[in-house]
Amino acid sequence: MKKVIFYICLTAFFFGTMEVALKVAGGSLDAVQMTFLRFFIGGVVLAPLGLSEYHRRGLHLSAKDWGWLFAVGAVGVAISMLAFQFGILYCNASTASSLICLNPLFTMLIAHLFTSEKMDRAKWLACGVGLVAAFFMIRPWDVQPGNTPLGLGLMLFASITFAAYTVMGKVTVGRIGSFAQTSVSFIFGAILLLPVLWATGRPVVAGVVDNWAIVAYAGIVVTGIGYLCYFTAIRYSDATTGAIAFYIKPAIAPVLAVIFLHEHVYWNTIVGVALLLLASVITLRDVQRAKRMNLEEVHEIDEIFAKHTSRAADKRRYFSCMLPLVESGGEDCLVLEVRNQGVIHQRGEVCFPGGEMYNGEAPEDCALREVSEELGIRRDRVRVINQMDTYHGLIGLKVYSFICRLESAEFDPDPRAVQDVFLVPVKFFLENAPQMHQLDVFQQVCAGDSLDEITEHLPDSYQWPTGTREIPVYHYKDHDIWGITAMQLADFAKILKDALK
Repeated sequence: MKKVIFYICLTAFFFGTMEVALKVAGGSLDAVQMTFLRFFIGGVVLAPLGLSEYHRRGLHLSAKDWGWLFAVGAVGVAISMLAFQFGILYCNASTASSLICLNPLFTMLIAHLFTSEKMDRAKWLACGVGLVAAFFMIRPWDVQPGNTPLGLGLMLFASITFAAYTVMGKVTVGRIGSFAQTSVSFIFGAILLLPVLWATGRPVVAGVVDNWAIVAYAGIVVTGIGYLCYFTAIRYSDATTGAIAFYIKPAIAPVLAVIFLHEHVYWNTIVGVALLLLASVITLRDVQRAKRMNLEEVHEIDEIFAKHTSRAADKRRYFSCMLPLVESGGEDCLVLEVRNQGVIHQRGEVCFPGGEMYNGEAPEDCALREVSEELGIRRDRVRVINQMDTYHGLIGLKVYSFICRLESAEFDPDPRAVQDVFLVPVKFFLENAPQMHQLDVFQQVCAGDSLDEITEHLPDSYQWPTGTREIPVYHYKDHDIWGITAMQLADFAKILKDALK
């Protein structure tokens, strides 16, 4: 825990110095130029970690993935941070720092509108307190000296668009990884600013030599090392805990603004910061009291399974299935089916969506097709996280498995294959070990098989070897889960427990 606190404090300090550093640079460097420089440098600083993460996961990004990362960079850098840079020019550093830290609250609102993460009473209360905080920091009845309507509007726009960038990033961060996605999106966003610089006649590198210390600090320390500390804090805890840095930052920036910029901190800024801290306490206590994973913590599970390496298997008759994760009722759940008919499973058995692979069909394509057909959901509502382990059945079949995340728990199951669909909270499998049963396995020579020739030369006393196989069984409400499905669930729980220790 001390390590987490250390990295959170470092993150808050580096982020808290950002407005002061950019305010100083604003007098010597163009705003668009400064945004380009710091995010290009920051992206390069994070690139080695991103490249290592890319190779470690064995990623192969499609053209669609690269396009999405370009869009994420455009929103996060070319739009949000450019507005942020211009806003600082027309706004006090202390006010700018407080307004940009409203982004976690806007993230909740945007996620409520466009994802399955819905607002509860505590989150609505936190948002209300946050909006009151913004009201005090803006002080519309008497705008404090140093703040302008343009600057305040730009900072609010930057905060809202940064929240949109966060929600967009959550779509792929579990599969691509934090460092890889952030590095690529930073560089893409910075490159997108080059045509703007050239078209408007703004400098690209002019003035950098005279202001190298500010450029290096903003690019390497604030944007590069600052985000490195932020992701490290998340790695050793979770995203919600790491976000505390954004709530500490508004208390640091005004102090630095007084020391380095000789700004005056007015009473309304102090009230606004206090209300913002209150909003963060409400949000964090809600998460702790409910003892559940919120949208950001869900991605911790995604990260764990995105790093998991599947085991190889040979192929005879083979099948593929999907372990779908979905958020429902404020917690992560796994989606299971009661079969109506199937090749592997008989009527009444509990399993994951899956089926036999067609000729030439890749395992992942089969799993995607089956989860879409059996649950009645569109494929673009399914995000594959990674491949899980491969299982060997007793009758010579091989079952490939994948883990994915669904956008919602709204299903239209195919009645030909699915009798019922039900959700089981992930915490059930973390808190309940399966019952283990022994199944005797016998070897018996089939009539007419070539092994008959062998048995003719064996003594009458020869016995073909027999064995046993452990079969896990879970009992959840009125459902009994056994066989390969229970094996998959037991492995799922083990991977998650080992990673969360």
